[in-house]
Amino acid sequence: MKKTLLFVLLLHCIITWSQNDLRLPFEPRPEELLPEVKKMKEIKSIEISHFTTDLSDDFVAFTNNKTILLFNRYPQIVVFTVDPMTKDTTQNKIVYTYHTDTDTLATYKEFRLGQTKHLYYDKKGRIEKKNEFFNGKMEGQFFWFYEGELLSKDERIIRGKKYTHEFKYDDSKRLIEKVSYSNGVFQGNVKWFYDANGNMVKEESLQKDVLTTKNSTYNLANQLLTQTTTVNEKVIQSLDYNSVYASSEKEKEKNDKREKFMKRKTFYTFDTKGNWVLKKFLNDEKYYDFDQIDGKYHVKKRVIVYK
Repeated sequence: MKKTLLFVLLLHCIITWSQNDLRLPFEPRPEELLPEVKKMKEIKSIEISHFTTDLSDDFVAFTNNKTILLFNRYPQIVVFTVDPMTKDTTQNKIVYTYHTDTDTLATYKEFRLGQTKHLYYDKKGRIEKKNEFFNGKMEGQFFWFYEGELLSKDERIIRGKKYTHEFKYDDSKRLIEKVSYSNGVFQGNVKWFYDANGNMVKEESLQKDVLTTKNSTYNLANQLLTQTTTVNEKVIQSLDYNSVYASSEKEKEKNDKREKFMKRKTFYTFDTKGNWVLKKFLNDEKYYDFDQIDGKYHVKKRVIVYK
């Protein structure tokens, strides 16, 4: 268990270290929020339910305590959560609104048992604003500002306090500095340095009087090899990633096999528009994390009504 946890943590460090965008807006992209369907404008409604059946396709039981009901009133789409037994609409609801000229997501509003979240996107699919509410009261506001294609600043207003980040880039549009402020007062900054291949070789983080530095080395394939962390010039951590890559390859091989297994065990039925209306997985064979075999089909059914 400890080895697995260590591997996950080290792999997370590699991913975080190598992907600059994780230090920029960490909000869902529009494609992660929109329903998985083709020809959305032609759809009037979708009803989605989850249940199990036996090998004769006879209903056994609902496996999820909700049914999703989608109504398309383009440029607005409303998604409700429904109790599959009583058919009553719960307090959960999601409302999508599109930019009609670009056909891209404009707003995403999520209502869940007193908690409300509103996301606003520009026509390029970039998040611009987020509002969070609890029982109707504003809890936080978030804003993102861009210069050209790059994020220049973000702001958070939480319980009357304003937190700001300003971002700076080099001529190659790589992030080189993030400066933090609280109510206009400087709090610290983070700087990043790169080698000729674009690998991040150094990170300096200054918070008050504490300077944290991470120095990294790479192999000829530009893979992270070592990383040393110091605090006020004192070494506190040294990591060697050679063993992680070997573990990562094994994990990748395992995931590839799992994906092939899932494809072999998953069956689809499509309508004439190319949208799947039935997806079922047969759980009749032990495989990695599928230890509890029940010999049933686990079904996701969609009833799609077109305009």
